[in-house]
Amino acid sequence: MRAANFLFLILGILIFNPPGSCSQHQLLPQRELQPKAQYQRHLQIAFPGNFLGDLVQFDPQGTPHPARSWEIPPLLDSLRHDRTWETLVIGVGNEASIFSAPSVLAKGTLEDILARSCHYDIGAVGPQDLARFRRDRRLPDALYQRVWSNVESLTGDSGFPSHRLLAVAGYRVALFSLASGSLLDDLPMQEWGGLSVDNPARCLRRLMPLAADSDLILVVCHLDQADLFELLADADPRMRFIIVPQSSGKPLIPSSARSVTWIIGAGSTELTVYRREPRTGTHDWEKWHRFEIEKACATKAGEAIFSPHRKAFEKDWFTPKFFLNTKDLPPGRIYRFSPAFHARLAREIGRSDISIVGLEDEIPRGERALSPANIFAHFKNRFLREFELSGVALKSLFFTLGHGNFSSRLGLAGARCAFLAGNPQNLTVRGKPINERLKYRVMLDSNVYEDTSFKAVIMNAKRLGRRGLTLWDAWLELFSSVSHDSGIVERDSQ
Repeated sequence: MRAANFLFLILGILIFNPPGSCSQHQLLPQRELQPKAQYQRHLQIAFPGNFLGDLVQFDPQGTPHPARSWEIPPLLDSLRHDRTWETLVIGVGNEASIFSAPSVLAKGTLEDILARSCHYDIGAVGPQDLARFRRDRRLPDALYQRVWSNVESLTGDSGFPSHRLLAVAGYRVALFSLASGSLLDDLPMQEWGGLSVDNPARCLRRLMPLAADSDLILVVCHLDQADLFELLADADPRMRFIIVPQSSGKPLIPSSARSVTWIIGAGSTELTVYRREPRTGTHDWEKWHRFEIEKACATKAGEAIFSPHRKAFEKDWFTPKFFLNTKDLPPGRIYRFSPAFHARLAREIGRSDISIVGLEDEIPRGERALSPANIFAHFKNRFLREFELSGVALKSLFFTLGHGNFSSRLGLAGARCAFLAGNPQNLTVRGKPINERLKYRVMLDSNVYEDTSFKAVIMNAKRLGRRGLTLWDAWLELFSSVSHDSGIVERDSQ
């Protein structure tokens, strides 16, 4: 029978039907569940999300095209039209990403369009969903409709629902969503109503009585490795942990918990579906599936969703922000961006005393018109952090600069220094010698503050300034207005 159902699914994928309303599952009171249903039916739960901003792809000529992610809505429609199963759709979060250039440039609007087309029944909050609003003073109302279980607020009410209880296919389903505080270190949580996070394992234990009568407990996990291990050490047999990876590598899962965990793959290439069938006198049959999106044959349907928004994206993507002076770069020369100019922008956006950034090697280019299409191609995004350092600590920082072995090209702004045998000489900040009794505001990018050589210097330093700043933000917001007298590029022979 399941083979026939699968054939029906594949045939349904080939036909695109306009999405209709699908939030038909009964939301139960948050503290009282209905009596257990006497008749349970076949249940399937789809978990779209984890797109990480991978919504636009580019051919060798640089022309944008919709990524496979846009084929998920028709795939979900085909699942819903298979009447063998009653379908629930839960968005796992992390649709946008600060490391995706199209996502940052469009400020997550494409991700909103895709999520609406998926018609989630319920959504969970991921760190990248929050990072999208890093430059805003408050979070949008729509985000507060998503589940975030371990968030707390100075006001006592974070505004996020801690859980959801639903009745679907005769099952009583509870949903929780957890995020690690370590993944939110660079976000302006205090500005968003004094938000903080509780320990995920402790929070789940506290909330478990709310799901006491549930048949199935789903826990969406946006966790670091330490929090994940602690959470899985004390798992209820009814729980199923949906793990959303927070890095390129897969998280480690204890062998004792592998039967109750599922790792979500890249949302732009596959869709996770959980299926459960009731059995009489024994445990229910259950199975996890990974549907490869490219096999859905829904390319035209995906293009139809993306097409109305293509022109607006292309305009923002290809419109030049600045034209390089051809006198500085005569024909026949190519260049790389100057690390000092990166540092200049980082210093300006944080209004810091000095800044230090580290750039990876980049392929030299020759474009004169600088648009987001070629600016973002030169370097990756990263968070910026501002630290308060004493004059003594700042001298130690420059001593480290002189004696360290760094893989990045380092850029400096706001200070001047010469090195003799690795020792800093004639060190000045804003044109004045360093005063050991003063405090200085120092902006560093992640390539610097995560470098082991610098960690000893800044380990006990106080964090300052507004959180949520990134290097791409500095370019987008300040590039057209900041003085370019320090030189934007370094020449590189062709």
